[in-house]
Amino acid sequence: MPPLGLDRFQRDFGDWADETFTQSTRRSRARHLFREAVELVCAAHAGDDLDVLGEQLAGDLAREIVKCREQGAGAIGPESADVFLLLLHLAQGCGFSLLGEAHAKFAEVRGRQWGAPDAAGVVEHVRE
Repeated sequence: MPPLGLDRFQRDFGDWADETFTQSTRRSRARHLFREAVELVCAAHAGDDLDVLGEQLAGDLAREIVKCREQGAGAIGPESADVFLLLLHLAQGCGFSLLGEAHAKFAEVRGRQWGAPDAAGVVEHVRE
């Protein structure tokens, strides 16, 4: 599959995801993103003590929640752009194409079986 422009890829993936995860909401998508972000942090800290990392992440999360409570939550568009730009910077520093990885992952997830939404509305793939 030749690489698509980002807007086209977003549309194609979004259409597939909407058809596949019919009960998803912006909240469940954000909660799923949070879980994937934790996995990303763990991958970036490969070889580190995960107990220490867990304590650090718990502290980070608590501080961010307090900040949201005190300052108000940001708008979802600009906050999403922050995440996207940080992903681009991480990918550049690690030497991979984020869009290339996204194309490969999309091809992989299309063939997966999916479970029912959990209490947070997040749907995980069925593990074999």
